[in-house]
Amino acid sequence: MQSARRWFSEVASAFIVVMMVSACSADGPEATAGDSQGAEQFAQAVSQARADAVDAKASDDQLAQLEDAARDGRVSTEAEREALRRTVACLDDAGYKAEILEDVIDGGWNWPHLRVAGGGNADADIEKCSRRESYWLDFLYQTQPAAIEMKDRYLKRQLPVVVACLGREGVEVPADEDISLTLDRALTLNQTTNGRVNCLDEAGINSY
Repeated sequence: MQSARRWFSEVASAFIVVMMVSACSADGPEATAGDSQGAEQFAQAVSQARADAVDAKASDDQLAQLEDAARDGRVSTEAEREALRRTVACLDDAGYKAEILEDVIDGGWNWPHLRVAGGGNADADIEKCSRRESYWLDFLYQTQPAAIEMKDRYLKRQLPVVVACLGREGVEVPADEDISLTLDRALTLNQTTNGRVNCLDEAGINSY
C-alpha cells in the first residue's frame, strides 16, 4: 500500500509546520472570527498555491476549487473529498486500486486521505495524479486558520498529559516553557528510548 499524502508534506513544510487539525462540521472547518492575520496569511497561501498549480498544469477542477478557497477564505471537507475522488479516478485510469479513507484525529480533525494498491511506477503515478487533482487544495485544507486554531487548542488541552508522562520518566518541564519545546522533549524521549516511551501517543497527539 502506498500513501498519497507524502507529497502533501513536502509542500506543507515550505509554508507551515502545524497541520491536520480543525473543528469540523459535515461541511468542513468553520471560520473563526478575530484572526485577521491568519486570514491574510491564508489568502497569501491560496494565491501562491494557485500560481504553483497553474505552473504545474493542474486540472481545471482543482483550479476552480482554489478560486473557491480564495473567495470563501476556507476549504470545506466536502471540497477535499471531491478533489480526492478525482485523484482516485485518475489512479484508477492508471491501473491502480485507490480508495478514500477518513479518520478523525487530534481531537476532532476529519482527515480524508488516500490508500493506493499497486506496484510498478506507483510513486510517480500517485504524485502525478495528486498534483493534477488535489495536491494544492489538500495543502490549503490542512493549513487553513480554523485548522491551526483547533490544533493550538487541542495541544494546550493535552499538554498536562505530556508533562505528566515526561515527569514519570524524570524529565522536568519548566512551567513557562513554550508548548513546542515540551512536545520536542517528548519526541526526543521517544527516540532515545527506541519507542518505549511515547508521551505524544499517550496524549493522543498525532502532529504538531
